[in-house]
Amino acid sequence: MGLMGRKNIAPSHALLLCPCSSVHMCFMRFPIDVAFVKRQEEGEGWQVVKVARGLRPWFGIGVCTEADAALEMGMGEAERVGIEIGSILEEVQREANF
Repeated sequence: MGLMGRKNIAPSHALLLCPCSSVHMCFMRFPIDVAFVKRQEEGEGWQVVKVARGLRPWFGIGVCTEADAALEMGMGEAERVGIEIGSILEEVQREANF
């Protein structure tokens, strides 16, 4: 379900959906950025293979067939933290109860 049904997501927070290679914005209440990522073969972390910025509620869709996962975050967060194709991301904190 990702961020569907939530009213927002806090700045500097994101939700990793794994496995996931596409997202839709049906039933979403706010715009988001999505970084599609692929698990690194050596070591830990994820490599960004596509960035979908500003997906709008009800109208947006993002697809990346080579992605292993999708990282959903508030609109503008990808640019704010410098996420771009080729970036390597590490999991900082995992929360079981989202």
